[in-house]
Amino acid sequence: MENLRKELQEKEESMKALKSQLLAMEKEKYKKEREFDLLRQSLRIMNGKKNSNQTKENLLRSKLGK
Repeated sequence: MENLRKELQEKEESMKALKSQLLAMEKEKYKKEREFDLLRQSLRIMNGKKNSNQTKENLLRSKLGK
């Protein structure tokens, strides 16, 4: 009976450690997803500015007849 209690306690400790590890991994995943979102937004902004500048240049060229 004592062996079973000891085995149960070891398994509970193992489960607790695994749950803790899982939480840490989920936090890391959240941080990486957030970082990717920020990078995507930055890329969109940069592409938007690039397209905006090209559009302005094209308008100026067409108005100036160049």
